Amino acid sequence: MLKSMMKDSLMRSGGLLVLLFLLSTTVSWAEEDGRAVYHEYCYICHGTGMPDVPQFGDVKHWEARAEKGMDALYNAALYGLNAMPPMGLCDECGEAQIKSAVDYMVGNSH
Repeated sequence: MLKSMMKDSLMRSGGLLVLLFLLSTTVSWAEEDGRAVYHEYCYICHGTGMPDVPQFGDVKHWEARAEKGMDALYNAALYGLNAMPPMGLCDECGEAQIKSAVDYMVGNSH
């Protein structure tokens, strides 16, 4: 009985460790994907000093936008807003990639 309980406990612990590893890998992948999408598609507007566009690392501009909430930023990137084209001109990107790029830009503007 004790041996069976210990085995069950180890199996649950091992499952938890696997889950934690997978989650940490997913987070790392998302961060890297956001960086790659930014450099491939977003940089042309958000990294070149284009007027009226929040620039990468510009704390003042990103804080003002982030106050509206991340959903508002995601929606602007996904569906467009003013001069911002839908999907930031990345037609082959999925929603998760666009959100990762937004997270990357906001996360590097603190």
